[in-house]
Amino acid sequence: IAENFGGFWAERLCGAIAEYNNGRLIYSDLAYPITRNGQIGIVVETLLRSENPAIYSFFMNFARDNRLKIISGREAHRSA
Repeated sequence: IAENFGGFWAERLCGAIAEYNNGRLIYSDLAYPITRNGQIGIVVETLLRSENPAIYSFFMNFARDNRLKIISGREAHRSA
């Protein structure tokens, strides 16, 4: 999911499944914020769909509801 949406939306979304360790927020390997070419987004690994279907659906619905661009991993790697 990637789009210049402003604010801290990516960190807030990924924080839903992040953990705290020694006072530091540690993002999950399944969903984490990124910035690429000035665009804020999150990487959502497809494994999240089976590991936590509710969170996966929440992320995808958030993207659709806010008209964010959803890029498949294959496309994202090609454009990197």
